[in-house]
Amino acid sequence: MTLSQAEATIKKYRGEIVEMNIPGRGTYSADKVHDYPISLGELKYCVVDISSEKHIQELMESFRG
Repeated sequence: MTLSQAEATIKKYRGEIVEMNIPGRGTYSADKVHDYPISLGELKYCVVDISSEKHIQELMESFRG
């Protein structure tokens, strides 16, 4: 399955999805980490792997946003 096929399947799905988001150990900005899963549809739950206190603060601000 390609990434675009997976994204299309997620967008069509009407159940609850728990997203696991691994933001690349600070490689990606908090905005990118936040915006991509939101673009796939309604997000209810998200489990995030964070490598630093600064990164988690940025990500929390982004989700509160």
